[in-house]
Amino acid sequence: MKLVNYLRASSALQHRLLRSFLIEVNATFDDLLLHNNVRWLSKGKVLERFWALRKELETFLLDQKSAKAKPFVDFMKNEEEMEVVAFLTDITSHINDLNLKLQGKNSTVCDLMSAIRAFQRKLEVFKYFPLGKQVLLCIENPFLVKSIAEFSTEAMKVFPWANAANLQTELIELQENLALQESHCDPVTFWTKMVTAAGVPLLQKMALQILTMFPSTYCCESAFSTMNMVKNAYSSTLTNEHLHQCLRLALTPFKPKFKQLVAQRRCHLSH
Repeated sequence: MKLVNYLRASSALQHRLLRSFLIEVNATFDDLLLHNNVRWLSKGKVLERFWALRKELETFLLDQKSAKAKPFVDFMKNEEEMEVVAFLTDITSHINDLNLKLQGKNSTVCDLMSAIRAFQRKLEVFKYFPLGKQVLLCIENPFLVKSIAEFSTEAMKVFPWANAANLQTELIELQENLALQESHCDPVTFWTKMVTAAGVPLLQKMALQILTMFPSTYCCESAFSTMNMVKNAYSSTLTNEHLHQCLRLALTPFKPKFKQLVAQRRCHLSH
């Protein structure tokens, strides 16, 4: 990043010379990117742009023949150092792709693990995630769980309040329910509307706790961005209560039923 800052932000003249050079040599891009701490994807984009222009940047630094540029020239000529840069560029690209797949308000931990399993084929990470495969399979589709004993063992490791025997009994009874087997719906609808707590209280409690886990920081980051827009320099006198209500209105996925609200009101015309 120091090299990028030197080339891109050390001075306006340096920046203009760099852009002119990249245009002159018909490079893939005509400029470098600067890293922004607020935008979590920017570091990976900066590395990708730098790697795409590495040959042109080395030539540009050599042409400068300055003392400040020499350490950067030596860095770019060092094969071991550039191998590290290549690795960082590749790994941040994969992580950025994973983060993009985890964005969205309606994502669940099940979606998170599906994306991570696909990511594991390229990189061995998140191997110690506490939720086992059978537990996640039960949340996604309880009728596909074959090893009920393994499921209860995994569940007990995460939910100490659960009872293995009761969990197994509830899952067996649930799998025998033909009406629920024919209900083709997403996991959230299945566990919140189709399944009643009276029938399988432990399973539903476990499912709701898993489905309400935050799969990523996307919702939190989105809420903070909204709060910054609501409470700006022109509305700094907002009380905490007013800010809370404004955020609820801005972030809620629900839409008012205006026709129904209007129908409940009578119009009083003055004569």
